[in-house]
Amino acid sequence: MRFSDSENSGTNAVEEESLLVWVVEDHEVYREELCGALTRFRSRSITAEGFRGAHELLDRIRSCRQVPDVVLLDIRLPGISGIELIGEIKRWESAVKVIMLTNQDNAELIDQSLRSGADGYLLKTASLPYIIESVHLAQSGGLALDPKVTLWLMQKGEISMPCREAAASSLSSREQDVVNLLAEGRLKKEIADQLGVSFHTVDTHLRRIYEKLGVANKNAAVAEAMRQGLIGRSREPGLVN
Repeated sequence: MRFSDSENSGTNAVEEESLLVWVVEDHEVYREELCGALTRFRSRSITAEGFRGAHELLDRIRSCRQVPDVVLLDIRLPGISGIELIGEIKRWESAVKVIMLTNQDNAELIDQSLRSGADGYLLKTASLPYIIESVHLAQSGGLALDPKVTLWLMQKGEISMPCREAAASSLSSREQDVVNLLAEGRLKKEIADQLGVSFHTVDTHLRRIYEKLGVANKNAAVAEAMRQGLIGRSREPGLVN
């Protein structure tokens, strides 16, 4: 399975308002697994519904008053591209957040998507927790980006990057290790195993990282760390990759 049960093993559940997420994806297995995993995820309250493609989504839009909070949208769809669909969705209901979820890491497609009004751009290599963090980030008004996309925007000059040494001074070397592992898509348990510390210790590091970077979740922490030039810094001596 693409999304394993271990990714649903969150123990620190937080009661939140339920979000309705529509997944527009023509690959049936991926669509069904993602919808099921989103709905089952223990620490977030999400109801997910899948659509095979643009026409099915547009038919639903025209016949239903129900409005999703977030749409996860593939780019390569039969009949009409996901990028073209962004405008259709926004014209129907401007409050809906649209996150591209695709295999395409092409710079031109990223640029077109964001200029067309997308509220985020994720690659399908993203873990389930990362996708869920991105859904909540976009729904709260943030820009949900895959770390690779953020790096491309930095290189393009769309996101400024302060002096690396000055920015890095706010995080300890171990906190920088944690941020780097987050950027690789690691789960908290995997980070704990990698660093040889407890799950609770990782939680403590994360709370301090959030406070120092002025963010509220892992996705935002990675994006902010990239903006500050922290991703890719050398880790503590002896840390095994």
